[in-house]
Amino acid sequence: MNQAAANQRQHDDRIGALKREVGPEAPIYKERAAKSEDAQKALRAVRGEVNSRPLRTSFGPLYYLIMLMLALAEIPVNRAAFELTFREEPILSLLLAAAVGVILIFFAHVIGLILRRWPQRPKAGQIVARAITLVGIIGVVGGGVYVMARMRQVFLRLVSAENEGFAQRLQEALRGGTEQTVAVMTNSPFSISDWTFIAINVLILAFGIVASFLRHDPHPDYAKAIQDARRAERAYANIEKKFGTRMRDENARYGERNRSLENQMGELRSAIVALADQSIGILEHCFSSRQMMAQTIRKRSSTFTDGFMAGPANGRRSLVVPAIEDILTDLPPPESPDRGG
Repeated sequence: MNQAAANQRQHDDRIGALKREVGPEAPIYKERAAKSEDAQKALRAVRGEVNSRPLRTSFGPLYYLIMLMLALAEIPVNRAAFELTFREEPILSLLLAAAVGVILIFFAHVIGLILRRWPQRPKAGQIVARAITLVGIIGVVGGGVYVMARMRQVFLRLVSAENEGFAQRLQEALRGGTEQTVAVMTNSPFSISDWTFIAINVLILAFGIVASFLRHDPHPDYAKAIQDARRAERAYANIEKKFGTRMRDENARYGERNRSLENQMGELRSAIVALADQSIGILEHCFSSRQMMAQTIRKRSSTFTDGFMAGPANGRRSLVVPAIEDILTDLPPPESPDRGG
């Protein structure tokens, strides 16, 4: 009983320690539980604003891969625009083309986000602010694409040497100053190749805008609220799982100790039963021996009495006490107290 009580106290102490370390009484457990509850409250608030509709997003993590591929697609398209200046250092042309691709796709991301999250009932100030932002971005993108188209046009015409006079006029313009250079570059009309270059840039930009539009939900906080709630729930589930695992381990050890004590108690009970059986045998043997001893003594005493009363033939009485050896001769041999055990 003392061992069972000690085992129970040890189990209770370890359970209490686990609760204070990683369980409901631990600071980290309370912190994660509170964060999970706060995140769920924020998510419920957002869902109330959107009437509990599903999240309207597409692509998921693939969105970033799509935008990266669109940015990389800009490199071979725009690289020729920088070859005029960095022809002797092609790595710079490559890096500039990559930078232009990243900037263009970033603008596509912003435009798609603005269009996707356009208020249902916008105020005049919101309309003006968003319109100015869109016009500014489109203006920067359009101007950049136009300038790159001109730079690409000049480079290709120099490389193909289709018009030697153009190359000569360009060199003279470069020696003459910025105004003459601009005049030479802008006086030449765009060819089909130039318009194709502009169309490709616009098409890549349009793909980026559509991808951004489909990727984001109209509510600015809906996706973030779901992500925060899932992250907080995972953190809380992890600490709960850790606590549950250690609780199961402790309960298993406690059960194993209990089984060991029960086995010991079973062995002890078996030993007690065996001793009880042996004691019963001993008592039975003692009782039987006592009965036989009494019978033997009574028999000897009767013989002695009969002989004493009859007397000898010569008229003289003699008292003969049987010896111990004679009494022992009449007693049965001793039996083992172990009754077949």
